[in-house]
Amino acid sequence: MNTRNTLIVAKLLTNAEQLYECGLALQFSMLDDCIRNTASLGVAMADSLQRELIPLKSLNALEFVKKGTPFFWKNICCGIDVLVRGCADFNTLSRHLLMTAFDAYFEQLPIGTTFTLPAVEGSDIILPQLGIRVRSSGAITALRLVSHRILEVEGRDCHFAIDLDRIEPALQLPTIPIPGFEPAVLLMISEPVLFEEKYIDDILPDLPGAVAHAKMIARALDLIATVDNELGLQIAKVVRWYVPLMTPDVGVVHKSHTSPNLNGVLFLSEAGTDIDLAEAIVHEFYHTELFILMDTQDVIAEQTGEKFYSPWRNDPRPLYGLFHALYVFSGVANFYIAVEKLFRDAKEVERLRGRRLEVCYQLRLGLAQVPDNRLADIGRTIIQSMKEDLESHEMELGFSSQKLPVQVKAHLNAWCKANPELVSVVQMPDALVSH
Repeated sequence: MNTRNTLIVAKLLTNAEQLYECGLALQFSMLDDCIRNTASLGVAMADSLQRELIPLKSLNALEFVKKGTPFFWKNICCGIDVLVRGCADFNTLSRHLLMTAFDAYFEQLPIGTTFTLPAVEGSDIILPQLGIRVRSSGAITALRLVSHRILEVEGRDCHFAIDLDRIEPALQLPTIPIPGFEPAVLLMISEPVLFEEKYIDDILPDLPGAVAHAKMIARALDLIATVDNELGLQIAKVVRWYVPLMTPDVGVVHKSHTSPNLNGVLFLSEAGTDIDLAEAIVHEFYHTELFILMDTQDVIAEQTGEKFYSPWRNDPRPLYGLFHALYVFSGVANFYIAVEKLFRDAKEVERLRGRRLEVCYQLRLGLAQVPDNRLADIGRTIIQSMKEDLESHEMELGFSSQKLPVQVKAHLNAWCKANPELVSVVQMPDALVSH
């Protein structure tokens, strides 16, 4: 059952990914304009940052886009955002950008390239791709490319070289390889240079069971590749970084998320089972896929302030959020039908089918909330593909068209009680009733 997946992957490969990469390069140019147009910063600071970044001009356009890490692009995007909002700390912005640029383009930069990081109190030097963390007071520090295997760190209180083939333990970034999926790693760190403020406190850099978590991620990836080899290859190609999240109870609550500014990074808490973690990876990967598509194509025509019911959330959602949920859970349902075929144990198959059935009811209810006049042509095609996949699931599951399951009905009723002003906009699909 690959109708939706094949359709979207084809669109991504033929158009959206290229447009997305062009957009990244454009954002880099926009950052300079934003600095120059910020009254408190102005031309002098923009020029100083541009002088530091001159070595990047030695790269061709393809190298520049392809070699940039998620963390470099995150600092470009977040830099533009804070400048537009008028709350930029220029030293922090510059330090983070220069650090991640040096790290991302280390192998492409000319020998002798030096980036001088401005002072930011308490800011360590973090080079994620090179696997380096230098504890620092945040003083002005120079990073120098001695050769493409050796770099030099020179600051007020330090001056030493680092051989990338023999990084001292004290300078190694805390990561754990995802066995069998190298160079993918579990990144055991929580630093503003890499992550955004809105979720950084949810990261658990000191996870006691980190090695076991990395092994479970590997098993989950193996499971995905076994049931859908194409999807497994896509995830392995795109995702290099996994980040541990906190959860109050591993066996009960699983947490995961992605950021549109960190394409190639998945945030995952520990999970009760390999299947639970595999579902989360599939779920978050489809978010990543849709971020790219919606960033480059007209998918929906969202109206400001318009909110909808989502069967997966307690709060009213904008159409963008509802569409994301429908997209990823449609993918999850397709994943589960493939997983079911692996198991012979009747109880496990029953559990998996029960999970898929619940998702199908949620999809049927969620799809009814999407107004056709809010969809662009691509969005309409995607929704139609979801509906076709859902109909196949329903036929195979013996879907009851009479009423909602207890848990889905309870969620809808609780939402309506909490949001009485929006009850009138909730739509029930023709095949279902809420009582």
